[in-house]
Amino acid sequence: MNKEPYIPPPEVRERLVRNVYQAVADSAYVDAMLDILIVKLEAEIRDSPGGRWQATRQKQTSQADKEPD
Repeated sequence: MNKEPYIPPPEVRERLVRNVYQAVADSAYVDAMLDILIVKLEAEIRDSPGGRWQATRQKQTSQADKEPD
């Protein structure tokens, strides 16, 4: 059994490195798009009549009113 680590030929290594960099770039793009989507969805929920945001907000406000100073 060969104990030497596998070292790919230079052209294979270059392709693998390019693929890794492309995957990192794609991941960063997807992350940015998800952040934008989350902001838009939160705004849409907040602005919708009777939306979950308002119910949560009312619940927080009513709890704050009940707490003694």
